[in-house]
Amino acid sequence: MADVAGILKVGEASATIRDTATRQRGSTAGYSLVLAVLCIVGAFVGAQMLPANERLAGALIGAGVGLFLYSVFCRRVTIWWFKRKFAQRGQPIDLPLRMEITPDALLYHVGDVDQSARWNAITELFPSHGYWIFLVQSSPWFAPQRFFSNTGAEREFVKAALAQMSEDAKSRSAAAATFASSS
Repeated sequence: MADVAGILKVGEASATIRDTATRQRGSTAGYSLVLAVLCIVGAFVGAQMLPANERLAGALIGAGVGLFLYSVFCRRVTIWWFKRKFAQRGQPIDLPLRMEITPDALLYHVGDVDQSARWNAITELFPSHGYWIFLVQSSPWFAPQRFFSNTGAEREFVKAALAQMSEDAKSRSAAAATFASSS
């Protein structure tokens, strides 16, 4: 049996985020190049569409359109690329997920990974884009709202989680508290 232990300072591994993301979805250089090209082409086309005295405005509008296209296009490509990389590693694209609220901890089972977090490690619970997100020492754990059979079941889950959380965590979870207390 082997083990390793020590003290991890919060934020010390943040420099690894780029390397991790590169392995997950590919190099940032390609996305940056696409952004630059879309903005430059948009600016050029926008400048050509307006009279000479309004070309700067046209260029800015065109660059804005390029930025908009990038944000819509590249997000979809990134997700597709991430799924492709995941599959190349022999991992399933669809992962079963189960979250359990116990008196001692929040349990998170996703695919072949089981995690647990004592309640003092959970700093916030909030809704975002169809998910309930638990911040567990700054790591997000996702509970898709579509997993709940109805709003009542969702509300009971949120209430149960809030009942276990510290007062500080509850105070940062205002949207969850409002949802839990609504009828």
